[in-house]
Amino acid sequence: MVSGFLGSFDDVMAFRATLSPESDRGCALIAAAYIDAELEQLLRSAIVDDKKVADELLGQGKAAGSFSTRIDLAFLLGLVSSRERRDMHLIRRIRNEFGHDHSPISFETPNIASRCAELAVPTSREGGAPRRLFIVAAMGMLASIHGGMLGRQRAQQRADRPPVSEIISEDEMRRLVLEAFDEYGPDKQAITTYVIEKCLRRHDGEVSL
Repeated sequence: MVSGFLGSFDDVMAFRATLSPESDRGCALIAAAYIDAELEQLLRSAIVDDKKVADELLGQGKAAGSFSTRIDLAFLLGLVSSRERRDMHLIRRIRNEFGHDHSPISFETPNIASRCAELAVPTSREGGAPRRLFIVAAMGMLASIHGGMLGRQRAQQRADRPPVSEIISEDEMRRLVLEAFDEYGPDKQAITTYVIEKCLRRHDGEVSL
């Protein structure tokens, strides 16, 4: 666990060094892209280990292939906090400002600087330059994502239940339906629920029919 944390910390710090020579636009685009990619890995680490299905969900152009959707999905799965969700959306919006406006803008551009000021950075950093606020928030987000992947328990694929015909015979099914009819009358929903419950309990070894 400790070695994994140190490795992740080293990765984050190495990435931080690559941002220093970048322009403001490059810094915003690269940082957001890296967070997006790591967020995808966090999601993959939490769900059932089925790459084909995961690719169909998380791949580019798929249902959860966008940065925005991945942020909200991670939040709904309990992988990131509400504050982290808010900050990632701010980082995404700052990225979009740089990505969609081809005029010579920077972190000092009023609307971008305003978004940077909204980022939840440590108190000692408040009032700093917008670019510094952005980088501190981005690095904190990456550290949190990497930490979230350490020791995480992956969701396990649920085993398929056998067909009903393998659980009970046709005669047993007929008897269950008659029992349910005697108990509930012509209430189709109640009869169906009764039969299904009996079949499931039979499959799980709780009762014998």
